[in-house]
Amino acid sequence: MLLWEAALPWLNSKPTRFSGGKTTRSSVPAKPKVVSESPLTLTKEAVDVPSVAIPAKQPRKDLVLLIEGIEDDPQINNKFDVIINVPKEDAGKVGPKVCEYAGSFTAVPSSNAAGGTLVGKVTLFIDGVLEDLGLTGESAVDIVLVPHTDEIKIYLPPTIENA
Repeated sequence: MLLWEAALPWLNSKPTRFSGGKTTRSSVPAKPKVVSESPLTLTKEAVDVPSVAIPAKQPRKDLVLLIEGIEDDPQINNKFDVIINVPKEDAGKVGPKVCEYAGSFTAVPSSNAAGGTLVGKVTLFIDGVLEDLGLTGESAVDIVLVPHTDEIKIYLPPTIENA
């Protein structure tokens, strides 16, 4: 062990599993469901996006979760967490220390914002999350978006792609 490895215990640590999460699927491939709500509006309650299709992994590419068309108010803090395969009612209990946590979208207020809204996107690498959950080779996962601000709209459904 190198000296710097001893000083960085997080370097080789793995996240723990969320005890209440459903992290497996049946052996029958799920048919991807289309989210009928458009746009998705994140307020105080988590939003479930069921059966997001996972494409076949291409060589030398990473699987990413892409959420585009995120509309937010640039004058306030904007944040939502992205959780994989946890029931909607439990998703608010999941944080960065557990495997099911895929990442967050965060936008801090801008003093130059003149009102209106901004539209952006977030790309989250999820190969490691799927591996930690034992979901490599699955055809779909459930995504839960957990808002931490009053209102964010998402105009396009989340997708998983090779990047």
